[in-house]
Amino acid sequence: MNQQESFDLYSEAKYQYKLIVPEQVEGLILLSLYDQFGTNSFKEEHMNVTIDRVHRDLAIATSRTEYERNNAIIIKLQEFYLSRNDTLKEYEFKTFGIQFCDNIKERLVSIYNPAKIRRLFDGLLVDLKRYLITEGYNFDTWFADRFVATIPEITQHVEILEQQVSQSVREFRKKIKDEHEDIHILIDEILRRLDEIKEQANELKEAFGATYLIDTELEELMLRQQSDFDTNSINRVFVFNDTIRRKLEQISIRIDHIKPKIREFIYEFNQRDFDRKTALFIDFLLKRSKISKGDSGKRLICLPSKIPQFSIGDLFHLPRFYVVPTRKISRNLPPTAQTKNINLERQVEILEANKAKQRENSRVDYWIKYVKEQVLKDGFMNFSELFYEILLQENNKLKIPVKVTSKLVRELCKQQEYMISVNQELVTHTDFPNIKLWKMSIRKR
Repeated sequence: MNQQESFDLYSEAKYQYKLIVPEQVEGLILLSLYDQFGTNSFKEEHMNVTIDRVHRDLAIATSRTEYERNNAIIIKLQEFYLSRNDTLKEYEFKTFGIQFCDNIKERLVSIYNPAKIRRLFDGLLVDLKRYLITEGYNFDTWFADRFVATIPEITQHVEILEQQVSQSVREFRKKIKDEHEDIHILIDEILRRLDEIKEQANELKEAFGATYLIDTELEELMLRQQSDFDTNSINRVFVFNDTIRRKLEQISIRIDHIKPKIREFIYEFNQRDFDRKTALFIDFLLKRSKISKGDSGKRLICLPSKIPQFSIGDLFHLPRFYVVPTRKISRNLPPTAQTKNINLERQVEILEANKAKQRENSRVDYWIKYVKEQVLKDGFMNFSELFYEILLQENNKLKIPVKVTSKLVRELCKQQEYMISVNQELVTHTDFPNIKLWKMSIRKR
């Protein structure tokens, strides 16, 4: 067991977490200093000014004196983020502090760029094909030099899209509390923004179209590999591509769920806004009205003189009209029978085609199950010989053994208990002189 495997991250970080991870005030102080001085040195008075400015901006009060507060922060930041030159009495950022500030800045200024992602994946596909035919290069070289290096940038662009959706919702919730905001303009703006993000997600899905071609190329690679190799790296590429595609689909689904809720909010807001304005109008009107007594001694409300008299209700009943549909007063006519022409020959053809396809799929599943059982039982199988045996037993239907091979490779790549080996040694059969295979074997791990 190496040192990295024996390292207990939780136990080690538990006692130093408060020193490694800065609080909000300390983190903003570091970012402000880095924004001002970068990797250059700075004086202690610069730190004091920055600390005071951040505390005023966040309106944070403390019971300690200014000197005690600043001194405690400076000492804490020197643990991982800053170093002090006692001779010059200056400070500068440590490597860990530079990485901390650079990572935050890079994430905040990152811009979604689907064209760049498309170029990345197209470049991965082109390089993969080139590495597989160039002497001295292979899949392992492509995986280490190209694929692993692009994972962080690709993942970051997907996370930026997710962050934009959450940020749009947060901005909407914040602005609806502002009385000066026009709610209808705000809603139109948020719906337009969500449509833009969904369009970006669709563009990114198109950019990821090359991942399907990469998957296909790797499946073919496993069939023509010259020697035994571990499929974990190829499986990692499959899993990463599938995960990214599913995340993009989830972003689109999330936006589709948010938009109806916003439209529902529009209806509720309009109703509440109407009730609020009605209450304000009645309150305004009553404050400017007077109360008087009528002949019978009842109190009457006299509206302002400029408002004409109007009747709130009539003493007589208005006539009511009932609309009776014609179908309820006339005799129902019998429905006209519609004749439908059925092409019996075509129906028979479709039925026979479906039955043939079902039989074919059933035979493919049978042979895949047979291969797995034999490998688990015997520990090894020469699949190239079985390929010709399948072809013989299935009445020379080449499609069935080809489908068995393709589906078997895809399934076994994702299962740790099997390992596939392919050698460039031709395997032939006397009954099929036009068909030649590389030697392919499957063994139990």
